[in-house]
Amino acid sequence: MPAQAVRCRLRLRTAGPLEGDFTMDAKNFTLLVQGVKEMAAHMRGEDVPGLKVTTVPDPDVHAPREAADVAHKELAALRDPMRIEKNAQDIEADAGEALPDLRHALAEAQMQAGLK
Repeated sequence: MPAQAVRCRLRLRTAGPLEGDFTMDAKNFTLLVQGVKEMAAHMRGEDVPGLKVTTVPDPDVHAPREAADVAHKELAALRDPMRIEKNAQDIEADAGEALPDLRHALAEAQMQAGLK
């Protein structure tokens, strides 16, 4: 018995117009529906046979600083806008011209510090 084509309407958000025939045979349509049902079950927190779930714990944001044995004040000093400005000036003197990304970083640091 030949597979029958199944037509379905799809609402897709695309950058441009879609062209072509969007038909699918019954077997693949059944597999698609089954996959969507399994995805919905997984999203509800149900067990889905054959699905491997990997849970990644939230990172400890303090661990790198503690491992390096750096005080919070020392770390904050590294982000000092005036130090960033001096570094930018040193790089400009070495390179002979300003780097666009460095200028952007400098302006952003100054705005955060309330200097501009």
